[in-house]
Amino acid sequence: MAVLDQTAASVPDTRLRAMPPVRLQQYKDSVFTLNNQRLKAVMNQYGFPGFDLVGEKGSNDFWLMAQHCDQDVPFQQRVLKLMKAQLTKHNADSKNYAYLTDRVLLNTGQKQLYGTQLTYRSDSCQAIPLPLRDSLAVNKRRKAIGLEPI
Repeated sequence: MAVLDQTAASVPDTRLRAMPPVRLQQYKDSVFTLNNQRLKAVMNQYGFPGFDLVGEKGSNDFWLMAQHCDQDVPFQQRVLKLMKAQLTKHNADSKNYAYLTDRVLLNTGQKQLYGTQLTYRSDSCQAIPLPLRDSLAVNKRRKAIGLEPI
């Protein structure tokens, strides 16, 4: 599931690149929607799948796919709530939590906390954080969660 998710989320492979843009978007939407349904089933049965249940890779893959469920922000919010409980047990990745936190904040019209969500300026080869809350303290927040400074 994670491999297919990454194929849909990133620069498409040669076969997908040949699709008309509307068809490519339909493909991406179908992958993210199907993953969303499967992830909900996993969470309904097990809660957030932490390291102890599925290993570090499995937990990270779950988070990665949840990141791409932008069409279902209430689900992303639920993932955050359950993931936070696992952080206190060192059973989930705090950096992943920061990424999903920022994603949910932006998806709900708020400014991000950690500066993990970016836009790219191809003319100057720059990565620029999307709207950020209290930008002067962002590196302090990033350090507390285990991220490098911006």
